[in-house]
Amino acid sequence: DLQKQKAAILATEFVVEIVGDGVSVLDTLRVDCAVEFPGTPVMPWDTKMYLENGNLYAQGLFCLNWCQILPTGGYGFMDPDGYNKYCKDLRRFRNPNKQRMSGLRLFTAYEESGKPFKPIGRREVKYTVRDSDCDMYSVLFQARVCSMVHSCFPKREAYAMYVYLHQAVSPWDELTVHVLFAENPGAAVFFFLLGPTVKFTVFAHYEPGARVCREEIKT
Repeated sequence: DLQKQKAAILATEFVVEIVGDGVSVLDTLRVDCAVEFPGTPVMPWDTKMYLENGNLYAQGLFCLNWCQILPTGGYGFMDPDGYNKYCKDLRRFRNPNKQRMSGLRLFTAYEESGKPFKPIGRREVKYTVRDSDCDMYSVLFQARVCSMVHSCFPKREAYAMYVYLHQAVSPWDELTVHVLFAENPGAAVFFFLLGPTVKFTVFAHYEPGARVCREEIKT
């Protein structure tokens, strides 16, 4: 139990992309993961989701971080000794030939597109963080971000998404969400703020076959 050991694995940024045909309710997906160890405190998971017929449905790269729970109840990145302690047994599952990240940031795994994001409109909405948006540590559960984005920009189906979690949010935080969107809309960027502080940001693509590029992550 990591919580008893004053440890936690928290996501700071991730990419999810739908690359195949859609799925239906109660369809079964096979999820394959490859773990990487580029350096303290990062432990990325390269994830692929396959349909029952063996075709690839979606793929993602999740930048997970080993953290320690501080006496204040907050979180701090684990030092090299703690990182090596928890990763020692996991390293045997690593395939160095499949490592995508060349550094500690997610953008090192993605190519540049050379196409700037050009917003043509803006909207502002409010979002109250729910209990169901948070995990066992009472902080934002990254898997809920896609649903939160959909609530703030309805009637849009996202096919690719990059999420950067700057700071934690808690149940019942009232967030102000600023949305900048491109034409059609082909893409949109979301800024979730608590007061004047940006808590997390999201870049979403709404065109089938769209891919996340380095510029969208690095900026």
